[in-house]
Amino acid sequence: MLHFCNLKSTLLDYFRSNADLTEREQYFITIDIYGGYAVYQKSISDGKDYELDLERVQSDLKDLTGPWLDGVFNPDGDIFVRDTINNCLNGITSPAAKNVWFEEVFLQDLYWNYEPIQRLSLTSHKIVSFYSYKGGTGRTTALLLTAISMARMGKKVVLIDFDIESPHLFRYFPESLLPKYGLLDYLVESKLYDLGKSWLICIEDTTWFKRFINSARTAIF
Repeated sequence: MLHFCNLKSTLLDYFRSNADLTEREQYFITIDIYGGYAVYQKSISDGKDYELDLERVQSDLKDLTGPWLDGVFNPDGDIFVRDTINNCLNGITSPAAKNVWFEEVFLQDLYWNYEPIQRLSLTSHKIVSFYSYKGGTGRTTALLLTAISMARMGKKVVLIDFDIESPHLFRYFPESLLPKYGLLDYLVESKLYDLGKSWLICIEDTTWFKRFINSARTAIF
């Protein structure tokens, strides 16, 4: 599975290793976190290989990037990307590789047509939110200490840090057991890959957490 954070480098590697394409065409890649990316192919040669190149790029990138690809298109007459391409060609945006540009434009259709997520059944689970519009008020500390207290009472607790810009919950746990990808990755990729519950992480060896709970008072205060 290709993650969003590796998408740009994957595309760059593809175009750099297929230099014949960038000799004949220019490629403008519109990319955002809401719905994948689209490629716009503009001819700079006689255009006789244009359609074959378009089909080739479409097939190759579909194999490389899977559901991230919205498609490979001819930009002629597309008013939504016209200004973006002009910015690239006028030097406002620098190319990432020969005749390859990355830009962010309008939100993709996948975002506008996003289906509402079914609400979590609360029949046997309780959700407690620690919220403050101001940073530095101790939300993470309060969350963690509450979770530790509940765990000491035998409760099963799941902690989710919804601070998208600056999460800090991970600082309190052993680095060796932290997942490589987190909440933002799930929000971005769950719809594309239909991940559902497969993203839930189960840690069978909880001895480290038991030690953490037993020493939490000296570890935190």
